[in-house]
Amino acid sequence: MMNLSPGPSERRAPWWVIAIIVIAALPAVSFPRLLADIGATGLQETVRLLLWGYPFYIVAAAWLAVISYRRRPYVTWILVALMVLTHFAIYILCNDPTLT
Repeated sequence: MMNLSPGPSERRAPWWVIAIIVIAALPAVSFPRLLADIGATGLQETVRLLLWGYPFYIVAAAWLAVISYRRRPYVTWILVALMVLTHFAIYILCNDPTLT
């Protein structure tokens, strides 16, 4: 079984990488506002389900980005890019006037 968390002898991600990951994950804090906005518009249940999964995905992607930096830094940057694209997709999905 493979251990994904860094041991005491392994080097962790630098502080600036962790700062970038935290900054990339911060828009997920607006989840309560997004949830309140879709309650007023009556969006489809699929959109509501995707919105409920959004913060869990962001937390998991941020954690995986931090622990994958040491061995595969390109995976970290792919995960950060996917987090940013996910933020844009959720905001577009929640603000789409055709779904009301």
